[in-house]
Amino acid sequence: MRILVVDDQASIRSLVKEILHALKITDITEASNGVIALQKLQGSAPFDLLICDWNMPEMDGIELVKAIRSDEKLFALRVLMLTSEQTRENILKIAALKVQGYVLKPFKPEILAKAVRHSLAQPLPDLIPPHTAPEEPGEA
Repeated sequence: MRILVVDDQASIRSLVKEILHALKITDITEASNGVIALQKLQGSAPFDLLICDWNMPEMDGIELVKAIRSDEKLFALRVLMLTSEQTRENILKIAALKVQGYVLKPFKPEILAKAVRHSLAQPLPDLIPPHTAPEEPGEA
């Protein structure tokens, strides 16, 4: 089980790693922003889950997930978002990206552990690969 943890706060990454270790998950890679995360995703063996913060410098979590969903090799990656964004509008933005779940910050370890188990238990997202997506009317 390979997991990529992306958050600009080292303390959050450390906490997430502790929770994953408690779940007996030890193959964990870290990144401090979306740019670094995308490089790691594109340059290594596949990951089983991305745990990603929304608000980060350089490339935020939303931009990162959009980049993943538009990449032919990465589009079906399971994603669990961490966010302090609690408005209905922002939650709908997350849902539109077909993520497996989200956890509101600050979170209790047992809440994140449950969300990780749930995300990993789900089948891979049923998404259309970017190169086979039907054209919008008027495009050609």
